Amino acid sequence: MKRLPFSQPNRNRPLVPEDVSWLAHTRYWHQFTVTEQIRANQFMGLVINELCLALELGLVNIGLHAAMTAKEVRSNSNLGLRLTSLFADEERHALWFTAYNQAFAPELYVGTGFHFLTPSPTMRQMGMTLARVPGAWRVSAWLVLAIEEWSCGLAERFDREPEGPLGKRDSAFLSLHLAHYREEQRHVAIDAELINRSRQRVPHWFQPWFVRFVHTCVQQIMRPRRSVPTMITQFVSEFPRWRPEYKNMVRDTLAVGRHPDYWNRSSIGHSTPVTIAQASAWGWKWPTSVLNNHD
Repeated sequence: MKRLPFSQPNRNRPLVPEDVSWLAHTRYWHQFTVTEQIRANQFMGLVINELCLALELGLVNIGLHAAMTAKEVRSNSNLGLRLTSLFADEERHALWFTAYNQAFAPELYVGTGFHFLTPSPTMRQMGMTLARVPGAWRVSAWLVLAIEEWSCGLAERFDREPEGPLGKRDSAFLSLHLAHYREEQRHVAIDAELINRSRQRVPHWFQPWFVRFVHTCVQQIMRPRRSVPTMITQFVSEFPRWRPEYKNMVRDTLAVGRHPDYWNRSSIGHSTPVTIAQASAWGWKWPTSVLNNHD
């Protein structure tokens, strides 16, 4: 494997800004000890890594590969070469996120980069369907654009705020996300060009409905489901005093991660100007927050 873009992680430090953690918005946060707060924060950082990993392995490496045989790409050799480079980048990114998670929490990640966000059969099936159905790669292109651009905004925030109330954050985690960000900026431009070229192949009347469907898919991907029970199970196993509150913690944490108020925060939802501009060209106003149905 080529040299990783980060050093050995510091397992004693938090990973993300405090308000990014779902648990930080529950009634339990101020009852936690500092050690418990840091651990909850670390779990959220690992979940974000797993979300990025799922994007690389699923939507890009499965769903988007079908674009290589599409007329929009075959008619433009330069775009085809850039897409080939993008696929190679994403395979490398998947190795990065897996390596970080295994280095930071080897007890949780044995032979895999997933623990909290194990891809569901439904998500795997969606990726395979997008790979097989003619033209369905356009959905993948939109999903990849929206989530990649969102991840870029998150990385920018990590860079602006390397320290918070819980102390300095792990510099290896920041290095990982900045290395990912630098390449994802180039990918966003490729995604946008691919989407722009594909628009002529989609009936004009259907374009707004197409983008609205894509936004619904983004909502489903970003809402926490399987990750929260696994996260809370791990948390109470490490801090047994919270075991009696397990069910309530799961319920409250799910409520935070699913509520638009969490995603409406500019520091979390992030503006996605390229996605918004592309959606406008397709005749639909993309909401400024990930989980809003509309502004």
